[in-house]
Amino acid sequence: MCPKPATSSCRTCWKGEQHGRHSVSWRPGTRKSSGRRRSWALAWWRWQRRPGGLLPPSSRQTQTWLRSSCRQAAPGQALMAQVGALVQDLGVLEQAVGMQELSAQRAIAASRTLAAGLRRDLQGTRGFTQLRDQAGSARSLATSAVSRGKAALSGTESLLASLEGMRKVLGHRKGQAALSRRMAHVRDRTMVEAQKKIKQAEKMLGNSLSVSTAAKGTAGEAKQVAGESTKRAQAALRGSKQAHKHAVQLAMRANETQRELARQERMTEELRGGLEEAEQVGTEVSEMAKSLQEARSSLMKDIKTLNDLLSSLGDLEQGTQVEAALGAGRLQLEKLRLRLAAPGALAQRLSRLQQEAAQQQEKIQAFESDLAEIRADKKNLEDILRSLPEGCSEWQ
Repeated sequence: MCPKPATSSCRTCWKGEQHGRHSVSWRPGTRKSSGRRRSWALAWWRWQRRPGGLLPPSSRQTQTWLRSSCRQAAPGQALMAQVGALVQDLGVLEQAVGMQELSAQRAIAASRTLAAGLRRDLQGTRGFTQLRDQAGSARSLATSAVSRGKAALSGTESLLASLEGMRKVLGHRKGQAALSRRMAHVRDRTMVEAQKKIKQAEKMLGNSLSVSTAAKGTAGEAKQVAGESTKRAQAALRGSKQAHKHAVQLAMRANETQRELARQERMTEELRGGLEEAEQVGTEVSEMAKSLQEARSSLMKDIKTLNDLLSSLGDLEQGTQVEAALGAGRLQLEKLRLRLAAPGALAQRLSRLQQEAAQQQEKIQAFESDLAEIRADKKNLEDILRSLPEGCSEWQ
């Protein structure tokens, strides 16, 4: 015999009673049997609320789960704050790159101005070269005049020597007077011509000597100035070449920095898209929390309905009515189980949210490493600007 009472919950005993194999004297419908049926139904309902049962966990477990979901959604807000700080750093870096580009343009303009001054100095040295050529022509003219004077003097000396020889040959007394007169006349005429030529040569030599002396001095000064100008031009040319080289390097670094900034902007846009997705997931989590609240309220209603059903079971007297009530209870429990089957999708969404948060964390770490590289490039650019020559470093 079955030790349990013949209630509607024990179908075996109830059927056994129908077949005459139940020895208990009481019958369904009494107060004692109604209380026992209610306690057994409550125990069965608690057994269904176990972790592997059909019903969801208690309200305290639901609140714990919601708190853990909020903690998982908190890294999205921290990620948004980090992205905002990174965007501000990008703005500061763009301003620094703009200032560096302005300084590079100013350095290039200064080098061009210096090159124009060097061209003017070279034109001045061309004037000094022309003056030196004029001095050389005056010197050659003076040299030719001196050579002509020397030739005239040698001709006069040879003429005097020939006259002395003629005087020795014609040593007789009769022709001495005529010879002496002729010699005197020739000598006077020769001396006058020689003096004229000597005066002309002296005049020419005096002008040429003064001109050559002045030209020599001017040529020396021009040569000195030209040497200094050449040295200055070479130094300025080297400085301009170095400045141009540094400007080209700065322009290359600026272009690289701009490309890096563009890449960082693209990464920032991607991060913003990820944040928007995280926000969408957060809204989905909030919606799921609302749905859980609704499910909880619906569960309370179903529990109330179940209690009403259990209370109505106590008033049943006939077996057919008990069977119909049990079928209705099973249908309501099945509907409740189908309604509460949504938390599996919620767990999937939460796992996807965790994966997206991990991906966003990896992107933030990569972005921070790129930011460190940009700051190192900025420091290198500042070192290059400090190493520029004085003429170019004044524009910093």
